[in-house]
Amino acid sequence: MPTTDPALMPETEPAFTAADLRERLAMASAIDEMKQLSEEVQGTIIFTAQETSVLIRKSEKDLQRARAKRKQALKAGETITENSLASLAPLPSEDMEQVTFYPASSITSYWARRIKAAKAESEALGVSTSTLRGFQSWMAEGSPAETWPFSIQADGRPLDMAVAIRERMLTGKAMRLNIREFGNLLADAASSSFAKKEAEELAAVAQPH
Repeated sequence: MPTTDPALMPETEPAFTAADLRERLAMASAIDEMKQLSEEVQGTIIFTAQETSVLIRKSEKDLQRARAKRKQALKAGETITENSLASLAPLPSEDMEQVTFYPASSITSYWARRIKAAKAESEALGVSTSTLRGFQSWMAEGSPAETWPFSIQADGRPLDMAVAIRERMLTGKAMRLNIREFGNLLADAASSSFAKKEAEELAAVAQPH
């Protein structure tokens, strides 16, 4: 008989790199703060599919396939494994394959399972979690190819995803950027903002009094 919420069974996950662990622990801190909120409040914090994909390093196509797999498993009463994408519950929708939103409560539950695995893996890597400070550590030690998740603000500035989560500044748009891309996008946004402000000031001066 189909169950409304399938049992979760452990699933082996590929080994983490130090870079993966640094990011996951940084996000865990922000997620932990969200977990202190009531489920009702968490339910009001919504991630788009794009933000979710950037946050968990999976493509939107991966999420779409996972939603279809989850729908099939729920219908058949099959077990959904603990760390699989199918265990990430989206907002209810008539079309589970096209739904584009995930509640914070679902993200926190998924990350709690993944972070537990990441912390366990840190012992095998011999990495001290006290030295992994998240975004600042990525800026100081990240390789040229290593990316970080960002929430793209209305003015085009990239904001550390962990900060966006903490400050409730998610915009629905997110990207993974390496250090060069981050610098370029930040500089472009700053230049655009300065040019806009300058144009507004000139227009104000030109207006007849």
